Amino acid sequence: MKKLIIVFSLIAGSINGQVPIGTIESYSIDTNLNRYFFDKLNEYRNSINQESWEWSNDSYDNSLNWNIYLSDNQVWGHSNGDNCVSEFIVGINLQPGDNINYQTISDSCLMQLIHSPYHKGGIESPKKTKTRKTAKVLHHAVDFYFDRVLSSHGSVSVIIQQLPNQWKRVTFVIQLI
Repeated sequence: MKKLIIVFSLIAGSINGQVPIGTIESYSIDTNLNRYFFDKLNEYRNSINQESWEWSNDSYDNSLNWNIYLSDNQVWGHSNGDNCVSEFIVGINLQPGDNINYQTISDSCLMQLIHSPYHKGGIESPKKTKTRKTAKVLHHAVDFYFDRVLSSHGSVSVIIQQLPNQWKRVTFVIQLI
């Protein structure tokens, strides 16, 4: 019965779209890691012969506002999508004493995205052009191609959350337009 309750709790939280994540004592915005990770995403895209996305300050403002909302409300989940075509949220927890190492954190978060069957297609999808606005993209979770609206611009916002007992969580919100 306990297993059933836990499974139902996870499903109910997923349906709602926002899941409580525990106490956040404080947070800070890391604008340098934003660009570092955005460049890391484009390096990966270039390595698989996809064009780079271009940075958008408008997208960044929306991404940052959503990241702040998540931290202020101590939840994890996607926005309603009104301000973007695609959104990816990924994070990493740091133990007490761990340094904020951009390369290690970015590599870990990129690997989470490209090894997630729900996110890989979006990260690897073609760039939107004047003549190409959608494309057939493989959804790796169900091994099915679907029409995806493409993006040409985007941004990453990064918030470092201070958790109890000196733990930290680095949360990335990637929004594409």
